[in-house]
Amino acid sequence: MAIGFSKQINDLQQSGTDLTGAIGSALFSDVNSPTLVKERVLKPLGSQTDIDVKIDDVNALKTGDYELTTEFDGTDYSFRLFDPAGNEMKKPDGSALISSTDTLPVEVNVDGLTLTMNTVMGNPPATGQSETVIIQPMRRGAANISVEMSDPRGLAGHRQTALIEANPNNAGTAALTTVTDNTPDAVAGNYQIDIINSADLTATDGTGNTGAAQFDAIKGAAAEAAQGVYTLSLNATGDKISMVDAASNPINLIDATGTPVTELDYPLTTTGNTLTMVASDGSQVSVATLGAGAAVGDSFTLNITTSDKLTVKNTQTNTLVDLDDGSGNSVQALAYPLTNANKEITFAGQATPTFSLTDNGQAGDNFTVSLGRSSAVGGNSNFLAMQQIQHEKTMNEGKSSVIDLFEGLATDIGMMKSNADKTAEVNQLDFDAASERVSNLSGVNLDEEAANLMKFQQSYMASSRIMSVAKETFDTLMRAV
Repeated sequence: MAIGFSKQINDLQQSGTDLTGAIGSALFSDVNSPTLVKERVLKPLGSQTDIDVKIDDVNALKTGDYELTTEFDGTDYSFRLFDPAGNEMKKPDGSALISSTDTLPVEVNVDGLTLTMNTVMGNPPATGQSETVIIQPMRRGAANISVEMSDPRGLAGHRQTALIEANPNNAGTAALTTVTDNTPDAVAGNYQIDIINSADLTATDGTGNTGAAQFDAIKGAAAEAAQGVYTLSLNATGDKISMVDAASNPINLIDATGTPVTELDYPLTTTGNTLTMVASDGSQVSVATLGAGAAVGDSFTLNITTSDKLTVKNTQTNTLVDLDDGSGNSVQALAYPLTNANKEITFAGQATPTFSLTDNGQAGDNFTVSLGRSSAVGGNSNFLAMQQIQHEKTMNEGKSSVIDLFEGLATDIGMMKSNADKTAEVNQLDFDAASERVSNLSGVNLDEEAANLMKFQQSYMASSRIMSVAKETFDTLMRAV
C-alpha cells in the first residue's frame, strides 16, 4: 500500500508543473532508488549475486516472496523463477522464462517488476554450483517511505493533460502517443485523428495540345468510386467535349441542368467550369475544372487512384488542421504510413512534432485526443488527480484502491486481534481448569487435616496417660520392695 501510494503520487508530481512552471519533483522517496532495488533481494552470506528489483506497475504487484534458483553446469546458467504461490514462472509458450543462452545482464519483466540480473553466484562460479535467492518486492516498503520535499511551492498542482483514446472498433494495431509531455499552448484543444482511404487526382494536358485551356484536378474530391484513367477530348467542331475510360467506354457527365450526358457543351456552362462525372457506383463526383481556350484536337488525361492518408480534425471547430508535410508546406492530409523516420505528426507553424503514430493502422481507424494547456494559471488538475488516487482502482490488478487496501489491512489486523483475544480467553480457561485439577490431586484439605490433628492430639494424650500410669505403678512397686 505504501509503495503504491508513494509511487503514484511521485508519478503525478513529475508529470505536472509547479508555481514557477517547472516540472514537479518527487514528493516522497523514490521506490526505485539504487539502494532499494538491491535491498529487495535476500541472498546467502558471501554470495556475489547482484540483482536489481525495480517496480514498474503498482497495479500488477503481488504480495509474497519470489524464489530464483540458479545453477551452473560449467558452461551455461539455468534459471528457475517461482512466484509467491510456489509455481514456476514460464513464457506463454511454456518455455523457460530465462533462457540458458541469455548473457548477463539479463532483464525479466514479471508482475509489474523488472528484474535485472547483473551477476549471479561467483565470477565464474564453480561447476555444479547452485544458489537460491529470495526476492521480496514489498520489503520495508512502509519503513522506507519518507517525505523528500521541504518547500510546498514545489507541489505540482497543474498538469498538462494529454488524453488519447483509440476507437475500440479500430481494425488496425497502430498506436498514437504524444512526443513530449509539454506541448505548446498553441496546439491545446480536442482533436480526432483519422486514417482514411481517399482519392488522389492528377490532371494532365495532352502532349500535342495547342490550345490554352486550363485543366485542373479538384483536390480532395471524394472520387474513390471513380478510380481509373480517363481521357477528355473535343469533337471535330470544338463545341462538345466527352470522356472515355481506359477501355474507351464513354463516361456520363453532368450538364448544367443536372442531366447525365455523354457530351457536354464546350466551353463548359457548369458552375465554376466544373467537370462532374458519374462513377461506377452511380454517384456523381466533381473531379476537375476545364477553362475555355481548348483547340480542336486537344485532349486531357485524368488519373484517379486511392491511398491511405492521415488527417487531424479539430473537433471544437469541426475543421481539418493544417499539417507540416516535412518540407515546410502546409497540407491537410499526410500519406500513411507516415514517411518520416520517427513517424511524427507536426502541426503547421510548430517547430516540434506533437504526435507519433506507428504503422499497421487501417483505413477507418481513428483516435480522439485532448491536449491541455501547459501553463494554465491556477490550474489544479494534478491536485485533483492526486485526490482521486484514494478511490481509483489502481492496485491489485485493478481490483482495489489505496483506501480498499487500507480498509482490508485494518480489517485483517482487527480480526487477528479478536482471534488472539479469544484464543487467550480459551487458554486462560484451560489454565484455570488444569490448575484446579492439580490442586485437587496435590493440595491440602484443611478440615480433614484439622480432624487428623485432633485425633493425633488425643492419641498423644492417651499415650502420655499410659506412660504416667506405668511410671506410677513402677514407683509403687519399688517402694513396696
